[in-house]
Amino acid sequence: MVGKPEEHSNKERLATEWANLPYLNSVRTTAILKNSDGAMKELMANDLTETSKRVAEEQTATTDEISNNIRSINDTVQGTARSAQESAASAQQLSVLEEQQRLVGQFKLV
Repeated sequence: MVGKPEEHSNKERLATEWANLPYLNSVRTTAILKNSDGAMKELMANDLTETSKRVAEEQTATTDEISNNIRSINDTVQGTARSAQESAASAQQLSVLEEQQRLVGQFKLV
């Protein structure tokens, strides 16, 4: 018995999605390993090893990118801290100069 056309196309769509999902491919690969001869098991094991290697490389790249971003943030924070210290020193000097100007303003030239 053949299903409705919508059911058939839906099954094809799901089969295509299944084939394109890496995690599900790993699950499918595991199922094949359980039901295959030695040569097929070796091919599938190599596929799993290659997938694991690719995932590890992606994780390493992501970790490196995060580390670079943290270093960049750290450099920015240190630069901001230096600027804040310089601003505080300038404000202190300005305060001293204002006080001196006030004191000099009290004298009148005759």
